[in-house]
Amino acid sequence: DAIYARQSIYRDESASIATQKSLSEKFATNEILYYTDVGFSGKNMNRPAFKELISDIEKKKIDKLIVYKIDRLSRSILDFSKTWDLLSQYNVTFISATESLDTSTPMGKAMIFIMAIFAELERNQIQARIVDSINNRIDLNIWYCGVAPFGYINTKSHKKRATIIPDNERKAVVQRIFALYADGCFSCNDIA
Repeated sequence: DAIYARQSIYRDESASIATQKSLSEKFATNEILYYTDVGFSGKNMNRPAFKELISDIEKKKIDKLIVYKIDRLSRSILDFSKTWDLLSQYNVTFISATESLDTSTPMGKAMIFIMAIFAELERNQIQARIVDSINNRIDLNIWYCGVAPFGYINTKSHKKRATIIPDNERKAVVQRIFALYADGCFSCNDIA
């Protein structure tokens, strides 16, 4: 049996890797192989442990795949469909520990794809909220992330919001960088 667990970022309200494993273990009936991806989004299949899982399925090492929730496996309906086809091809039983579905029935199969669609929808909504937040911060002249770019300084405005202002000590360097680049004779690497 294989247990796959994924957590893109740590949040108090999200299920930890340990929680995902613990709840999934209840459905295991054989020796368990664990596949864990930490810090990876479910938006694509480019995850080290996921790739290893797929390889082991193709090597016929896996009879059953258990996940905490479908969205831990994938947040893309296309990727989920490809994974589902692979599981079917190698006769691997699929179990979602928290979403009780009988995938041996037509209705169960339909429901699993509906849940995969909602996982993708949630990912798209998260992306839209992040873009909206960044654009709103830009509109309010609030620096939206981390270290200020070269030639600027992080500061706080009167409303305790992070902003950036030009760094007068580096102004000449920034102007020289732009002049060299505009000249067209130097690449970014040359200038650096």
